[in-house]
Amino acid sequence: MTAVETPMPAVPPANPEPPTTTALGGAASRRLKGIVDGPVRSAMVRAAFPSAVYLDTGKGVVAVVAVVAVDGLRLPISVVVAATSSTGPFGRVLPGDPAAVGGGRVCAGDLEVTIGRWWTPQHPPALVRPEHLPARAARLARILQARRRILSDSVAGGLSRLGSSLRGRRQFGGVPAALVGLGEGLTPSGDDVLAGVLLALRYLGRPSCADALWASIAEQVPRRTTALSATLLASAAEGDAVPQVIEVLAALAGHRPLEPALDRLLAVGSTSGSDIAHGLLAGATGP
Repeated sequence: MTAVETPMPAVPPANPEPPTTTALGGAASRRLKGIVDGPVRSAMVRAAFPSAVYLDTGKGVVAVVAVVAVDGLRLPISVVVAATSSTGPFGRVLPGDPAAVGGGRVCAGDLEVTIGRWWTPQHPPALVRPEHLPARAARLARILQARRRILSDSVAGGLSRLGSSLRGRRQFGGVPAALVGLGEGLTPSGDDVLAGVLLALRYLGRPSCADALWASIAEQVPRRTTALSATLLASAAEGDAVPQVIEVLAALAGHRPLEPALDRLLAVGSTSGSDIAHGLLAGATGP
């Protein structure tokens, strides 16, 4: 006679698996309004760091969405999550992971961020005394020189030629385009310099020149540089930047001391803050 075994009831594991999704709340830049609350579009994680991940949607002027920790660098294309980088909110998100943006959410890998509110990128106040700008720009030049914050030869040469065009009020020709995509990394040095020039022109008295400069490179930017850098250049052309840049512009406009604001900008990235500062200087130097 064969014994009949009664199956044992399933015993739940002592340590259940953690949830597969990290759900967080977030605040999105108003620059992302039409993307984040529009139809869901597929994207891909281009880069992932402890304080931020960058999602490439491959579409439109704002092709990249940055998802950043509350203590991360607040780009004008950022969704800021309710977590610090030390808690590891992006620890399981990897470059190449599938992502999605839209319907009030941003998803990347196992991360799901629900947008609960919006924030507006800050703009600097207007110049107090425009006639004092040359002295403020000269002070910025002295500080950069004293701290040995220099550009590579190729970028410095391109910026010098662009500065001559700005001062001479000549047609730009191919001068600005030579800087697009020049350098390495997610935001090449030439692009950071151009962003600084665009922002200084916009806010320090020459907005029509900023428009002309952007018009001369806008069509080439998406083809010649990274998706992130192209998105940030488009943001700069419209006057949006990280808070550290806005602080230096406010200092050049006469609203606060220059050196503390510049310290904070120079701490951005390995060279990005310094490169942007050189662009601000070129844009602040009058014709």
